[in-house]
Amino acid sequence: MTHPDQPLRIRTSPDRLAAALLWIALAANMDRLVMSSRGTRLVWWWFNVSSCTRLARKMATTLGFRPESRYDEPVGWDQDAGVYVRDATLLTSRCRKELISQRESANQLILEDEERRRQMRPMLRSGNKVRMRLVETDYAMSARTSVESGRQVVVLGLGGTRDDPDDMYALSVPEARRLLAGMQRAVDSLPMPTIVE
Repeated sequence: MTHPDQPLRIRTSPDRLAAALLWIALAANMDRLVMSSRGTRLVWWWFNVSSCTRLARKMATTLGFRPESRYDEPVGWDQDAGVYVRDATLLTSRCRKELISQRESANQLILEDEERRRQMRPMLRSGNKVRMRLVETDYAMSARTSVESGRQVVVLGLGGTRDDPDDMYALSVPEARRLLAGMQRAVDSLPMPTIVE
């Protein structure tokens, strides 16, 4: 092996070395055999050796297949058999198929979540039409004031009364002018094709 730390030259019997290598291969492929202590003991029984878990973990860490331990505790997704290889050729076809399936499922969930979020937006364009979720309200008040930084803003209150608006918004003076011009254009224009909800 060309690894600079030469993990296979560790001082141990060939049987223990082979058992540890098998454990690494099984763990890397998420084999259920090494996901339980009973199954792991079966691996050691095959090679007629005592537990090689510590040896296998050390070798996997040296090979870069496991994160370094913290506070002498194993690190991994299951805190024990977590072995991660970056080369897909080291994985069995079953494991690759399972990982691909997990990736596709995750991608599908992401796409479904994005579509769900998109559908929840207050305005959604569909071809030449626009779907809007509207909340009817009334104009309550507007005023020009300044915020803590001293910047001038225009306050817009909607709903309720002038002295007790339901919602308050602050616009910069340029944005308030844009709003004023946009509202005037909307009032003077023909209705746009919308699906109102």
